[in-house]
Amino acid sequence: MSLQSGVTTPITSQSNYNGVETELITLTRHVIAEQRKFKDATGDFTLLLVSIQMGCKYFSSAVRRAGLNKLYVQYITPVNP
Repeated sequence: MSLQSGVTTPITSQSNYNGVETELITLTRHVIAEQRKFKDATGDFTLLLVSIQMGCKYFSSAVRRAGLNKLYVQYITPVNP
């Protein structure tokens, strides 16, 4: 929920970010929306899922960078400097 002038309004699946409207449901949006259905939810499971998501994104980024670096070294670096 977002607070605007002390009034809480539910966040819908449609969002406006920098003037771009999107209907995408991200993992984070889905988990938060499902968490709201349970009154006793503490947010621990949400934190766990978001942490796993961030770890996967970091790992994916590191793998991509390593692959590009390997190609760069293989094809750009002179054999006999």
